Amino acid sequence: MKLRPDSGASARDASCSTSFLEGCYPIRRWPGLTVLWFVPHTTTGRTEIGVIGVITMQLSPGGYKALRWAMQLFRTITKTMTLGVRCAVIDPQGRVLLVRPRLVPGWHFPGGGIEVGETAVEALRRELFEEARVELTGDPELRGILQNTSTTVRDHEVFFVARQLRVLEERRPDFEISQCEFFPGNALPPDLEPGARRRLDEIERGVPPAEQW
Repeated sequence: MKLRPDSGASARDASCSTSFLEGCYPIRRWPGLTVLWFVPHTTTGRTEIGVIGVITMQLSPGGYKALRWAMQLFRTITKTMTLGVRCAVIDPQGRVLLVRPRLVPGWHFPGGGIEVGETAVEALRRELFEEARVELTGDPELRGILQNTSTTVRDHEVFFVARQLRVLEERRPDFEISQCEFFPGNALPPDLEPGARRRLDEIERGVPPAEQW
């Protein structure tokens, strides 16, 4: 919808404060948005020095909600971090569960992004079912929160270890996952994702995980 200025806007508005901002230019109004344009200035002798233009927005409730949504979207794209879960699922035989996604090369721990409204454990349980048809029968162990810079410096992984599980059914290949298997610790695939290999080494040695994935 094309924005149309309010033809009734006056050249100066009674709400303009003149204690600091002397110059108040015409107000531009659109549905849900009012823009007040001021030009502050100082006076030295007879010379007025323009400083900088300032825009102040007075929003209706609908306009405020739209602005807040736009700011949240901008912050999500440019400022905030992304958060996901990964899990080393180890069965009673000491084998580790790995999946081979179609969109990235190599074998990986199952996991994925945490959805809005989910806890990390809820996201983990969902991802284990979606990617491997595995259900946890006990609480997973939180190993740490690690920065994962393989795709973006804003990405962090909540890393768990789970040893109590049940395989619900065979995981058939689909558009997301091409393979899903349990591997013995001494026979891991050569193209295992390096971060996953480091996490397994840390678990075997009984040391805390590094800060970087």
